[in-house]
Amino acid sequence: ISVSQPTYDWLLEYNVASTVVPNAVKFTDFMQTRNSESIKQSLGIDENAFTIVYCSRIAWDKTKVAENLLKVCRDLVRIENLDIHLIIIGDGPDFNQLVGVADRINSLLGKKHIHLVGSKTNVIDYYMEADCVVGTGRVAIEAIACKKPVFAAGNNGYFGLLNCDNIENAWRVYFGDHKSLKSNNASFLYSDLKYAYNNRDDLAMSGESCYEWSKNFFDIISNTDKIIQIYLNTIRNNS
Repeated sequence: ISVSQPTYDWLLEYNVASTVVPNAVKFTDFMQTRNSESIKQSLGIDENAFTIVYCSRIAWDKTKVAENLLKVCRDLVRIENLDIHLIIIGDGPDFNQLVGVADRINSLLGKKHIHLVGSKTNVIDYYMEADCVVGTGRVAIEAIACKKPVFAAGNNGYFGLLNCDNIENAWRVYFGDHKSLKSNNASFLYSDLKYAYNNRDDLAMSGESCYEWSKNFFDIISNTDKIIQIYLNTIRNNS
């Protein structure tokens, strides 16, 4: 079983046949009433501040995405004078390295704009308070399930803002994690996030527009049924 088309293609190079079944979630779990305590309030973020959430293991090339986000947010605050806050969820071997960079940026800005919160089990609470989410793979799917705008960036490269016109293409490269059309260049994030900040209504609509297609394609019940059928067919063919 391959979780993406690029994985399927890679296995095929080694003459390994597989079936593509995407990662999936239970969409109804992501639209329920969440914790009454405000994440923004607990982090000292103004309720009206534009808040970006990045959720990932802090390792591999995903650290590069996080570093790009740190620098982009620094420059958007310093140069563009935008009221932006970045919340990074996740842990990993490069976490302390990011903490050092974040501390220097916050000191430079004279105010805490970068918030590294480590591993969390209540990531949905963070998604729900975000103006947009940066991520790949399952993070992108979960954020879409929360009807949040997603900027896809992963191990392999940058895809950009997801919408109803490009969501299928984003899936084909697994949101930049297994394949990509662009490199993880900070300039792409800079221009996209600046545009998003200044066009919040359009941004919100992009998140909504991906929901219905994703709800059908990444539905956990139908995809679990596919996996069960694959196992049953395999058992039947080998008995």
